[in-house]
Amino acid sequence: MDARKQQKGFSIIEVVLVLAIAGLIFLMVFIALPALQRGQRDSARQSEVGAVVGAIGTYASMNNGRTPSSAAQLAIIVNGKSASAADATELDSGAEVQIVSTSGNTVTLTPDVSADINSDRTIAFDEIAVFFGYKCGDTNGQLVSGTRRQAAVVTIQESGGSTGTVYCQNS
Repeated sequence: MDARKQQKGFSIIEVVLVLAIAGLIFLMVFIALPALQRGQRDSARQSEVGAVVGAIGTYASMNNGRTPSSAAQLAIIVNGKSASAADATELDSGAEVQIVSTSGNTVTLTPDVSADINSDRTIAFDEIAVFFGYKCGDTNGQLVSGTRRQAAVVTIQESGGSTGTVYCQNS
């Protein structure tokens, strides 16, 4: 027999190498995961905006071409619930629909993922704002005057910087 002992198991270098590779794989997953989640939330918001645009059309067709006078009327159509719902302006996803009254030929909106819609036209990511009489402009966050029956439906996308970007769809 050979005087040397037969080695069994892994050397410390092999174990460290396997752990380093596993650590790199986990790091890549944890870096990519938030971006994927942001993309999914943005897609869901775009879908909700589309549903609100559809609700505007449905309301107009059921009411001789009139536009809704309250956000609750739109949320009820989108959610498929009765008017007695507890928070009638909230969609099933938790996003809140608001009809914003404003005047002027153009409206410039500022995205802010931590704000509420208020008088300075800042829009939060969990809100869907409807501007009747306006349509989406050429630049991000700008609405231009339209016809009385047109509406710009706006929300915020998380992608595009720390404050997000304005997503607008015409009805």
